Amino acid sequence: MIQVTELLQLIKENKDAGVTGVCVLATMYKRRIMPLQKRCRFGFEYLGSNDPSRLTAEVLPS
Repeated sequence: MIQVTELLQLIKENKDAGVTGVCVLATMYKRRIMPLQKRCRFGFEYLGSNDPSRLTAEVLPS
């Protein structure tokens, strides 16, 4: 139950900082990762364009 409380606190802190669902989805799109894709590390441990969880190394247009 402690983990749930800690996660809820992190969610609250991010929400208070202005993070929205749109922000999260935009980040996943930019990093080219799928939200339910099995990966070797967590999304917050993203390594950049060489991350093995990334679907392609192609740069998205701005």
